[in-house]
Amino acid sequence: MKPKKKFIKRRQPNKERLPSVFTKQQLVTMLHNVTDSRMAMVIFIGVFHGLRISEMWKLRWQDVDLEQGMIIVRDAKNVKRFETGYGKDRYVPINDKFIDMWKKWRYYNQDEDFVIPTRFKHRKRPDVKSLSRLFQDKFVKALEKSGLLMVDYLQEDGRPRNKYHLHTLRHTCGCNLRRMGVPLENIQEFLGHSDIRTTMLYAQITKDTLKEVIEKGYEFRLPTSKVMPPIQIAMDKESLKLQKDILDRQLRLQQMQMEREIYVSAQQ
Repeated sequence: MKPKKKFIKRRQPNKERLPSVFTKQQLVTMLHNVTDSRMAMVIFIGVFHGLRISEMWKLRWQDVDLEQGMIIVRDAKNVKRFETGYGKDRYVPINDKFIDMWKKWRYYNQDEDFVIPTRFKHRKRPDVKSLSRLFQDKFVKALEKSGLLMVDYLQEDGRPRNKYHLHTLRHTCGCNLRRMGVPLENIQEFLGHSDIRTTMLYAQITKDTLKEVIEKGYEFRLPTSKVMPPIQIAMDKESLKLQKDILDRQLRLQQMQMEREIYVSAQQ
């Protein structure tokens, strides 16, 4: 008896698809399966600061002000780049809860120019596309270990498109901000969207929040069971401490490796 073929839906042309987002538990599970501290930092910046992957690769320490709690994203995506020849700059605030984590990451990367360093000390830094492919491979491995590697649909050329990818971190940030009641206009500015219609996708994804509000609105007329709160990447003390502990362990491993290299060099 022949095994049944797994059915994978094809993307319908001209259909607007809502992006997938991570739950808090999925992120925690994935962080447990990340072996590269740089990948852990990429996840952290994507989820809590909403930077695009290309923006992370180009981010330099000179544009991170830890005293004022502000990131300057330079030459970001610009749909009118062909007219201006340059991308848009924007300011991204750093929540006070994360300043200490940023300072620790800076401490362990004191000699680095870029926030996300490469391991090639004596070679030219790879371009944005090469870095994206490198970390996408690391991300896929983390997804696979976490049981989150799954095909969403087939693209027009027949190639599979995974449900989760690096840009999902940014979508998760936008949805979390929306769930916390941040106005769409502010989310648009925070993420650097040129068109508010892009930001409005997060209002569509967070229908669970709308459902909760509507059910609460009818509680005065009908006896209803308590609605479970939606799963979200909230900035609560428990989740922050858990993610901080995970990153601390990653940073400690990196520090031990650095200390070992220094010791070996001193013995030679």
